[in-house]
Amino acid sequence: MGSGQRAGRNAVCAWIHSIELQPRLISIVLDRTALLVDLGLVPDQDNKPDNGTIVINLPCTLKRRGVEARLVIEATNKDQPTLDESLVKLVAQARSWFEELTSGKAKSVREIAAKYNMDE
Repeated sequence: MGSGQRAGRNAVCAWIHSIELQPRLISIVLDRTALLVDLGLVPDQDNKPDNGTIVINLPCTLKRRGVEARLVIEATNKDQPTLDESLVKLVAQARSWFEELTSGKAKSVREIAAKYNMDE
């Protein structure tokens, strides 16, 4: 943690330069230097025009139900998440091996490695 770090809500408040609500968009402007300092990073010393801020634009809608109003931030990535088949197989294999160890079917990791013809 950097020397200029603040905690919790105070830190987030220090990062926010402005928030602008438009009919279908919310724009959050962050103070880049304050964010970098709180993350323990050294801000760039170049003088680019956008060096001081980070702008996040999010599509949104205002949903009303009776007297209640909700700001709904829409997903920016409408694509379906992709499934990493190799990761799924590795997690399933790890769970199986864990079950073997905890149930006593295998006495050690070395035994599991030998059983499946793998390195420890």
